[in-house]
Amino acid sequence: MINASGLRIILHLTIFTIITQPAQNEVIATLRTIVLHDSNVGEWRLYNRCSHGFVQLFLNNVNAMGKSESECLTRFLVQKTEWDDSFVLKQVHSKRYLCLNSKMGLISKSNLSYRCRFKEHLRKSGYSTFESRWRRGYFIGFDTEGQPLCSRNSSQCFQFIKLASSANKGPNRDCPSAYRRRAHRFAVPQINEIESASAFDVLKQTFMQKVLL
Repeated sequence: MINASGLRIILHLTIFTIITQPAQNEVIATLRTIVLHDSNVGEWRLYNRCSHGFVQLFLNNVNAMGKSESECLTRFLVQKTEWDDSFVLKQVHSKRYLCLNSKMGLISKSNLSYRCRFKEHLRKSGYSTFESRWRRGYFIGFDTEGQPLCSRNSSQCFQFIKLASSANKGPNRDCPSAYRRRAHRFAVPQINEIESASAFDVLKQTFMQKVLL
């Protein structure tokens, strides 16, 4: 005799078995992310070989055109787990994660998911490559204009110089407040903030695009 609790378990198992294998992998990966405990292990700034710039996150856009002095946009907190030696990159000031979307595009997200997890591979040349843990065998990179790429490629466009530092510096108080607000993608710095920001040109272009939409 099966009680109600037993019937519910059987029903859940039946539903799970009829889900396609890729969907099952997605469910399992998501559950792993929920139960994982990430530890802050340091900060990275990533310099791309193709774009000759640093990976930066600004107003919900990701590119690799950051300058060496643009710490407000290029500092990422590294959070690792011992489960599968993967990590996530969380921008120090905006608190947003570097992730992949369903079309394998590199984006920023406020909520963590398994699509935000990567694994580092250190090459003999000393450069680092970063493989998606969501889609094994796919690496993130940037073209010569700093636009995101994701492919089964390991050319120099997918290679980075990693500048590491300790994780106890905290947000830079000299950064415009718009970089630190939770809703930063809708926030526009004040004039005096803009004049002191190295990302003025990026801000101007992005703001005009939003106005003209």
